[in-house]
Amino acid sequence: MKTALQRTAIVLASVGVAVVGSALGAQAPAGDPVSVSFVAIGRDGKPLGDLKSDEVQLRVGGKQRALKSLTRIDAAASGDATAAAAAPLSAPYGSNGQSAASPASGRTFFFVINDTSFRPGNERLAKQSIDQFLGTLPPTERVGLITAPQPTVRIEPTTPAEVRTALARVAGVAMREDEVACRTRDTLDSLRSLFSSIAAARTPTTVVFFSGGLSGTTRTAGQMGTGTQCDLASEHFMNVGVAAGTAGAHVYVIQGDINVTQRSEGLENLAGVVGSQVVVLAASPENPLNKIALETSSSYVATFDPEPSERNGQSQRMELKLTRPEATARASSQLSIARGGGASAGGKKPGNPRDMLRDATAYRDLPLRVAAFVSRDTGEKLKLVVVGEPIEPTTKLTGAVAGVYDGKGRLSQSTVQPDALGSMPMMLAVVVEPGPQRIRFAASDASGRSGAADYEINASLATAGSFKMSTLLLGTNQGGFKPMLEFKNEPAALATFELYGKPPTSLPLRLELAATPDGPPLQQVPPSGSGTKDPDRFIISGTFDLSALAPGDYVVRATVGSAETGGEGRVMRTLRKVK
Repeated sequence: MKTALQRTAIVLASVGVAVVGSALGAQAPAGDPVSVSFVAIGRDGKPLGDLKSDEVQLRVGGKQRALKSLTRIDAAASGDATAAAAAPLSAPYGSNGQSAASPASGRTFFFVINDTSFRPGNERLAKQSIDQFLGTLPPTERVGLITAPQPTVRIEPTTPAEVRTALARVAGVAMREDEVACRTRDTLDSLRSLFSSIAAARTPTTVVFFSGGLSGTTRTAGQMGTGTQCDLASEHFMNVGVAAGTAGAHVYVIQGDINVTQRSEGLENLAGVVGSQVVVLAASPENPLNKIALETSSSYVATFDPEPSERNGQSQRMELKLTRPEATARASSQLSIARGGGASAGGKKPGNPRDMLRDATAYRDLPLRVAAFVSRDTGEKLKLVVVGEPIEPTTKLTGAVAGVYDGKGRLSQSTVQPDALGSMPMMLAVVVEPGPQRIRFAASDASGRSGAADYEINASLATAGSFKMSTLLLGTNQGGFKPMLEFKNEPAALATFELYGKPPTSLPLRLELAATPDGPPLQQVPPSGSGTKDPDRFIISGTFDLSALAPGDYVVRATVGSAETGGEGRVMRTLRKVK
């Protein structure tokens, strides 16, 4: 008869490993009005708070449109003061459906860094401006980060502190001059995919694009191509404008190379289609992100009724102007109206799960959750146990695969066997080198839906003096250990981790549940230990009572050692309880 600790050891150490190495908007019903999001700036550079419908002139496809409604969205109004006062904790998992981050009252910013446009070191000014800006944001603001064209670093919107940590991993990797057109086209495709993935956001997202420069077009729309491998046409830029306008995103274009002061033709083209202006960072006397934060603190959504024939999914020219003197509107210059009625983001149609591993789109038709846990493998290698599941508990999956990208963009992947698709959550394991890893979990279900969600983790073991610690794993022990990404009606949560080394007779161990990482414990539980077949590997566990715990996010923390034993180490994980 196996004990709970022994069953946990089996979960952590014996997940089957199959490793392969390689290189790397929802539509509204017909008849619904179409929404257009924009920022309105007054003569003092501040957002207008009292704009009226009769002060907005909207033309789509050359035709003047009558506004059906005009709604102001204030960043401060999206949550209450009580929620804003508390810093959200790290997300317990990554998700492409309901928000993985704690409910927050702030805005959402997404920073896109075109890393292949910077020579190594020349991206320093761009990173400094982002880091400085993040340091001024309250923890209730949600921030995402992605590199383009390849998402070597991708952080779904989370707390500013987590993005500041990930920002350190971004570095310039400039390509050769003869590759600039290819790199520009790939970057535009990456931006279009990003806008498609945020099209379902409840409030507009501010996307700030940093680049050292993009190539201009090699031909205009309708002209014959040049025959080169990466022919770059004006429609490549216009497609980005369509996706941005459809997603309701507020887009800013910043030329961030530390040594460049002249505007890039390609960046000017991009700024024109997304309703922005190019800001040259090296020539700017102050951080332009502060101005962006001010401008987007209030925005507007206007709606209008298109003609039935315009619901065709085709791109149309859009012009939005204000009649108020010295007032400016920032909005995309392109709009597409889906055949179903709502705006079409023009995103890719999901393929099978394995195909979805290899692009940056957050496919959302099938909502998923994913997280990962790090333990020791052999030598210097680490085992990354990926835990994934559909958000809707009745979903019947027909296929699932997990991919892990390392810091160099190399992909390892593991596939769920068909007979394991009915077991929730699913667990897969990949052996990795220490360092930053991006996990992508993709799946399809019996109704034909597909989804892909991402999660970032720094694969490493915590140090506690002469000992090492795995990350914390949370779950239940009802008839056997089962990992859990969030809790609902479960009476208790089992927290467990692996400890590596040869402990002395007495080793300080603490398992606590608290409201904040450094806050006083709400619960303290006695840890239990169990040996394994490895003489220097032990399983430490403890059980927390959830019956009286109110819904919300909490910190589970495990502390090992003290100054007397050579040093103290700590690992933490967010426990989420939902209603």
